[in-house]
Amino acid sequence: MKTLARIALIPVLTVGLAGCATNSRVDKLEQRLNDVSASADAANRKAEAAQKTADQALSRAQSAEAEAKAAAARADDAARTAEAIFKKRVSK
Repeated sequence: MKTLARIALIPVLTVGLAGCATNSRVDKLEQRLNDVSASADAANRKAEAAQKTADQALSRAQSAEAEAKAAAARADDAARTAEAIFKKRVSK
């Protein structure tokens, strides 16, 4: 009877140990999944911050372009005015 109990105990222990190993693997996979998820969240936050910075840079560049065009227009007006004054004085 004792021998039969020992023989029956071997498969039970084997299944129990295999179950523990499987649980350990599942725990490791869950930890890896959590790590990947945390990395993805961090990457998403960085991408959002980069997009915000890019949007701000675009806005500033557009403002600078508008100011440059306005300055160029004022310079052209000043040049035309100076040329007109010069021609008027020379023609006298």
